[in-house]
Amino acid sequence: MKWTLAHIEKLKAEGKIRDFTISMLSNSTTLVNGKIKYYTTMTKKITKEYRYIIGIDTGVNTGFSLWDTKYKTFQCIETVSIHRALEKVKGFSDGGLNVFVRVEDARKRKWFGKAGKEQLQGAGSIKRDAKIWEDFLTDLKVDFEMVSPKNNKTKLNAATFIKITNWEGRTTEHSRDAAMLVFGY
Repeated sequence: MKWTLAHIEKLKAEGKIRDFTISMLSNSTTLVNGKIKYYTTMTKKITKEYRYIIGIDTGVNTGFSLWDTKYKTFQCIETVSIHRALEKVKGFSDGGLNVFVRVEDARKRKWFGKAGKEQLQGAGSIKRDAKIWEDFLTDLKVDFEMVSPKNNKTKLNAATFIKITNWEGRTTEHSRDAAMLVFGY
């Protein structure tokens, strides 16, 4: 079922949606059990106070970043395996820490350029990983947003990343992509 901004605002007024102020709604946003289930190109302003924002760049080498909203700084930027990243997020959730997770969702990517067979198979794997993250975060009852790659500043080289963020620690392309999902919140 497709919902308009009026539907969402009504549910917000009824207290069924309390964490987000919706500023723009895409055509493919869906509502399940009275809660926003899936974001596509929704622009939103986070109004609930989260202490930490976690950025995830999906893939075999999963980019993981942790942004501290109180001190406006990164606590962690690294590349780990998917199961380590899942464990880290679960640890935050189990520890009662107030987190919001932003995951780059390759399923929303519509362009592939001159990709070969191997690259397309890799894209399929990353899309599967996005589904794993969505299901995991839903089951964990952690607030999250699936972000289209086009809505993230990706593929920065290390020098540009340092200029933008002032983070001088070691990074990879995956960890920089994860960091850019949360930088500045």
